[in-house]
Amino acid sequence: MMNIKSKTRLPGFLFLLPAILLAACVGKGDDVRTRKQSSDLLPTYLVHAVGTEKINQLLHNPLDTTAPGFFIEDMLYLLDRSETNKLIRFVRDVDSARILRLTYNIKRMGCNKAHPPLDLLLPPSYSRCTLDIFNHLEILVSMVNGTNDVGQLIEIVNQNSLGPAVSTQDAYLEKLAYLIVYIGGVEKIFQLLNGIHDTRDIIFFIDRLDPDLNTPGTVPVSFQQIDDGIRLGNMDSVLRILVKLTDGNKIFELINGVRPIDENDDDRQRAYLINLTTVMQNTEPEVNRDCPNDTAITTLAAMINNLSNALSLVNLIEELNPGNVAALVNSVAKTSQHTNALPDDTLNPPANGSQACLLRDDLEAGGKKLAKIMNQVTRTYDLVYIINQLGGQQSSGVQTLADLIGRLDVDKSENLGALLNNVTPFTPAVDRYKYVPTLHSRHTSTGIGKVVNLLKGLDSGGSLVKLLNNIDEKNKLPRLLNETTNSSNLVGFLNAILRTQPASFNDLVDFLNIINEEKGIPRLIQLIQGLAPAIETETVIEPSSVHLTIAAIMAPQTGIVATDAIGNAGIGTAAMATLLNDLSACDEPVPCSESPAVGRLIDILNGSSADMAYNSATANISRREALVRIITFGVRYNPEGFNYQFPAIGPRHLATIINRSENASHLNTLMNLTTPYRNITDLVIGIACGDGLIVYPHTEDPATGVESHFIAHSPTAEINFKTHCDANNIAWGGGW
Repeated sequence: MMNIKSKTRLPGFLFLLPAILLAACVGKGDDVRTRKQSSDLLPTYLVHAVGTEKINQLLHNPLDTTAPGFFIEDMLYLLDRSETNKLIRFVRDVDSARILRLTYNIKRMGCNKAHPPLDLLLPPSYSRCTLDIFNHLEILVSMVNGTNDVGQLIEIVNQNSLGPAVSTQDAYLEKLAYLIVYIGGVEKIFQLLNGIHDTRDIIFFIDRLDPDLNTPGTVPVSFQQIDDGIRLGNMDSVLRILVKLTDGNKIFELINGVRPIDENDDDRQRAYLINLTTVMQNTEPEVNRDCPNDTAITTLAAMINNLSNALSLVNLIEELNPGNVAALVNSVAKTSQHTNALPDDTLNPPANGSQACLLRDDLEAGGKKLAKIMNQVTRTYDLVYIINQLGGQQSSGVQTLADLIGRLDVDKSENLGALLNNVTPFTPAVDRYKYVPTLHSRHTSTGIGKVVNLLKGLDSGGSLVKLLNNIDEKNKLPRLLNETTNSSNLVGFLNAILRTQPASFNDLVDFLNIINEEKGIPRLIQLIQGLAPAIETETVIEPSSVHLTIAAIMAPQTGIVATDAIGNAGIGTAAMATLLNDLSACDEPVPCSESPAVGRLIDILNGSSADMAYNSATANISRREALVRIITFGVRYNPEGFNYQFPAIGPRHLATIINRSENASHLNTLMNLTTPYRNITDLVIGIACGDGLIVYPHTEDPATGVESHFIAHSPTAEINFKTHCDANNIAWGGGW
């Protein structure tokens, strides 16, 4: 406890001398402390400064069961340890009845808190609780000495509220004493007082809690009533949060609310404090649980502790329905009790006593996630807007966002904040908060409206989580969403990958991690915007047929064997990233806003016929198979009974060809030709031999000796086509 002594007061033993002499004269069986309660035993300067009448009120019979006064020795104790000028001002300016009632309440609450609790309720019980058990006087000393401006302490005790007082005097002082005793150290009290902008805010905050105490007969509160949750339940919830705060400054920052923004707007501050008390009262308790499914109080406290600036939470509480704030904290708490989200993405809290309960490794995980998100977000209204658009008050909007956060790893949760923070309109004239729910118009959403469209349109919220948890560079996804004007096309593209086997979202994650942010991401954005558009339905956003083709092409190179059957193999994410990375940004030296080369690739994807020919006079393979064969799988060449296997030309060489082409029609024409050409085969062989191409290494099946270049290849190694071109009498390096 603090012990700041006045430099101007007289030595303490002089104050105690009258009491010592009095004790020596007391007869057997008398109570030393009540034999003489008189101002004569106090220093004359104190009596003169405060007034005899008030001193006598304070020294009223300490054992009076209705209005107990101070013991004279307690007054001397306070004088000996307090800064004299501060104590005199406090005693002079605070109503004596309030001083006595607050002191009595602090002692009673503190003695009840002792172990074992004494459950003191009436003044005659005082003798059971000595200063060794609970030193209530030292708390008073610490508050007086530790408060920079004792006038603030005076305002607090006198209950000068922000408007008419809500609580009765007795109820208010009961709650104030409970706050002082249970806040987790008296130093938090004067930290609060020293940092508060307006003491009326503290009083208004306390006033609103536990209104049932205003009913006659409910004060004083017994220890058992507190323990049973019958009385002071609101204060208990608030204090369970405040006691977990490691930085006492966060307490006054929360109470200050909007004062740092608008010092004199009492109406705005009053509305904020009402919201704050609502949030704290509706944060679910954690008592009497072997394995609490609800760690909401811990979650809220951890969130506050990890915030860079408490003002972000102030803004959220002011802007969002307070029931939604509490519901968000409660829901996140139930699903975020691990540093790394559970592999099965379960959103069900563990049962009491279960193995899952025992394996929880971080009960503060939910609060840490919320703090990381809010530390990234510069506009808290972004979160408010998303919740309101997803479903509104305490319904699907809150739950959708809570489920998303619940699946995030703690160290990746800031990626969601980065996503929101970096989604901005293209120009100031574009609305940041524009979500268009109308069917066939969702693609016109802008700013944070795109995030809403993403969350509503994706087949699974867990898909976005996988991206946020696993993308190495957190700015890639925000940029992808921000710069894709038609967000429905992006959602359709993502849904296509979700639905197309054997492609998976893991492939998309790998792809985004490989692709170059400066070169590849802009090309991907242009590609997504240029493909046949997605289809908006009442419930989801359906991918176009071209989206599905792209997803199938991105599938892994699995299932490829030493036969000509391609199965459902794709080119893999590495090859797709190489293709996009290697496409030219512009036809140099002409500047451009979009890549003509990407435009030609889009024309190929959109303009190719649904089916193509492969070693056939008629169409017999899908567009996906044709592109996979060209890029990675290869073709079978069997003129005049010969049977040769040519490897693919690879993504890097295809990019070179697209970069050099005047337009896509040349490739489209060749890919869609019918008899007498062998279409895809001729395209691959013509390019490979004509360009004298060296790409991937070829291999042989060890069992048959058959060259099988279509087995999955490394995109970084080399293969020489010359052997195959020479064997088939096809000119090497002569063009095509």
